[in-house]
Amino acid sequence: MRNKLLFAWLFVANSLLFAQKTPQLPIIKPKDIEKLAVMEDSMAQLAAIAVWDTTAGKDEIRRNAGEQLNLVFAEALKTNGSFAYRFEKLQNVSIQYPSDYSFRIITFQTFINRNEFKYFGYIQYNQTKSKFFVLKDQSASLLTAENEVLNPDKWFGCVYYKLKEFKSQDGMKYLLFGFNAKDDYEKVKLCDVLTLKGNKITFGAPVFTTKPQDHKKQTITKRLIQIYSSEAAMRFNYDEEMGMIVYDHLMPGTSRNPDIPYVQVPDGTYEAFLLKKGVWEYIEQLPNTPMKEAPREMPVLEKKARVVNKENARLFKFPEQSQQN
Repeated sequence: MRNKLLFAWLFVANSLLFAQKTPQLPIIKPKDIEKLAVMEDSMAQLAAIAVWDTTAGKDEIRRNAGEQLNLVFAEALKTNGSFAYRFEKLQNVSIQYPSDYSFRIITFQTFINRNEFKYFGYIQYNQTKSKFFVLKDQSASLLTAENEVLNPDKWFGCVYYKLKEFKSQDGMKYLLFGFNAKDDYEKVKLCDVLTLKGNKITFGAPVFTTKPQDHKKQTITKRLIQIYSSEAAMRFNYDEEMGMIVYDHLMPGTSRNPDIPYVQVPDGTYEAFLLKKGVWEYIEQLPNTPMKEAPREMPVLEKKARVVNKENARLFKFPEQSQQN
């Protein structure tokens, strides 16, 4: 259900994006539109198996459907002018654009079984003669990759649900917020950094300042990775109103897996990063609004109380010691 809601939200956001703006898109020939429409119908059928079919014992069927979907999608993107084709029928596919529509990043997930998911992705440039790069999922071996610079052949596979561009000291970069289902016990959310320089595409950049537990020495990391309980809901996104990266602070909680002593769960407070001179500086805890009762995982009838005091967060200033680092 959580994945279905995510994909539904992505579809609405993508439709609103095109409705509100008029991007400069390449010309696509009518015959190519017809060809892509036929291919899209085939992809929709494959996606129904690869993404939504949860029937037990069909691991290989779903795996093969996902691989075939990936091949057909790549073939479709080879069509000149295909950047202008929106693939609206593929509601389970995330398509994210920067404000200038200079490229788009396409990602989707294949459900193999409750402990295995596979991710596929492409970066396509906005030009008539098709130009795109295939992203190859290596997430299973990258769960501790906070300081690695990756590339399309070594990609932390996930479904991106938000893209936020920003100016760094090294030029324009893009924050990519993504979700990786990992397994039955733990999920992953991450904030990666995309850099595009012609044909050179990299993921990860030294733009996040963090501090160890002793708070004595500032360190730099290249991406943010949060692993949390599959039974919890975790916030991890760029908040447009506050102008910050905001995410739940995690603490140890009870695990259902006998091989894992504990899992991470939100404790009701929030950490954040604020952009300052091209670098995202760490905020250990946002100002909170006191709650009348402890937060519950599933509130009954009433809306969940707002925890972050957004007005105070907007006025946040770093301590003098932090400013000097």
